[in-house]
Amino acid sequence: MNTFEAYPLRFKEIFKQTVWGGSRLRDLFGKNIPRQNKTGESWEIADHGEDSSIVANGRLVEKWNLRRLCEQYPAEILGTALAAECRDRFPLLVKYIDANDDLSVQVHPDDDYARKRENGESGKAEAWYIIEAQPGASLVLGSVEGTTKDEFRELLEKGQLEKCLRRVEVRPGDIVYLP
Repeated sequence: MNTFEAYPLRFKEIFKQTVWGGSRLRDLFGKNIPRQNKTGESWEIADHGEDSSIVANGRLVEKWNLRRLCEQYPAEILGTALAAECRDRFPLLVKYIDANDDLSVQVHPDDDYARKRENGESGKAEAWYIIEAQPGASLVLGSVEGTTKDEFRELLEKGQLEKCLRRVEVRPGDIVYLP
């Protein structure tokens, strides 16, 4: 195998249209998104599902994507520890989110649970850095302490899940970790 002649890699964004997105990614960061689109996410670096970031600079521009780099040069791209685990995909997804409306509620399984029940996928831990937020903006971080499975299911069936979700107010500069 050839060795990878390293240079600082940049990647093309992958834009995701969502029902809750808006246009702030264009306004704040100059992203090239149409005004009428509801762009909820700009994936800055990704190797997730069918989406793999395409190299945007240097000798590999538009020829290679992140998945191919990880497959061809695992130690150089992933580091020796992840390469030794036989990982051939980049393990992080870095993105900007424009939450112009409420996002969907998501589950964050750990690696063990996800590998067993989610087609061998990795778990989903997230870290959020709040760049901009309107006064009163909040994130949902789990359920209200003491909520049982039965209560959760009942509220879900009644369309009242909001009653058992724990909201935490956020401001610019906050960092929130979701295991």
